[in-house]
Amino acid sequence: MTIKFRGKRVDNGEWIFGFYWRSLDGRSWIKDIEDRIDFEVEEKTVGWSTGLHDKNKVDIYEGDVIRMEIPVDENDPLITHGIYEVVFSEGCYCLKLPEGEYALCEYLHQDCEVTGNIHDNPELLTQ
Repeated sequence: MTIKFRGKRVDNGEWIFGFYWRSLDGRSWIKDIEDRIDFEVEEKTVGWSTGLHDKNKVDIYEGDVIRMEIPVDENDPLITHGIYEVVFSEGCYCLKLPEGEYALCEYLHQDCEVTGNIHDNPELLTQ
């Protein structure tokens, strides 16, 4: 598995995918996978790839908003159906639930669908 990141370029706001690094002056950069060119990116938009894909074969990144049905377990009432943010917390990927709690990423499966991300589509989390 290739470790890759994404971030929004500072110069034009477009997404760039590749290897993330920080310069000594604290700026964030991503080296483009295809062109091998470094682009400065907005730190707050940097997200790490989970290595998983949705039902449409779209890569799932930290900060993505996904739609999925999670089977409700009577022993875990926090898990619900709907829209979730993918977050990295305490060393693993999790789904941020509307109640502010987290569900382990074991619930991410190929039936989910990336519907946007928290940077371009923050309104998706309020639906």
